[in-house]
Amino acid sequence: MKRFLRYLRNALIIVLGLAIIAGTAFSVACFGDYRQRVEAEPVAEKVAALRREEGYVPIDEISENFQKAIVAIEDHRFYSHGGIDIISIGRVLWKSLWNGRIVGGASTITQQVCKNIYLSQEQSLSRKVTEVFFAFKLEHELSKEEILELYCNTSYFGNGRTGIAEASAYYHTTPSELTVAQAAFLAALPQAPSYFADNPEQMEGRWRAVLGAMVAYGYLTEGERDEIVAQGCPIPDELQ
Repeated sequence: MKRFLRYLRNALIIVLGLAIIAGTAFSVACFGDYRQRVEAEPVAEKVAALRREEGYVPIDEISENFQKAIVAIEDHRFYSHGGIDIISIGRVLWKSLWNGRIVGGASTITQQVCKNIYLSQEQSLSRKVTEVFFAFKLEHELSKEEILELYCNTSYFGNGRTGIAEASAYYHTTPSELTVAQAAFLAALPQAPSYFADNPEQMEGRWRAVLGAMVAYGYLTEGERDEIVAQGCPIPDELQ
């Protein structure tokens, strides 16, 4: 029995050692990919180029209603984390282990910006690890307001509309004039823009979820939420 336990212990040590070696090699490869990309297009240059694009909207011209709605539904710890949300990652890992499959997502607003401006929508482990390196880089070089500004301008809102300026055009208005109801609707879209654009009947539930998150994190009172809901979900004509 003792011999078997020693054998089992040694086998586990070998497996753990191989896993550490493989994980290290994988991380080094992802870091190399990150370094190559960021050296080819430094963050400052990348951001400056985006800001020169037609339709780019500075953060002070974006309705606070929309900013609050996005933070509430996408990343309510945005202003306190350093690029990745360890709590969300832990929750997703636990749910995934319990269900035997990947459940949910844990990407922060910062990570989504990295995906939008440097990477792709590919769902792969290598892309996710590379994304983490980029997230730390953006948090180091940019303020939270600058990161949120980038998110608003590079996210996809369905029907070929990218950025908050084009998204606001659903309502024939500007980003600065979005009402809470409109802002909550637009904040609901980036999670699955193509799906929601093609299935507007699913949108009211997601819209209500955004409003609920705004209540939960102190951006709205329950009374304000109830008044907005009573007026109905503002699905744009283009999506009906």
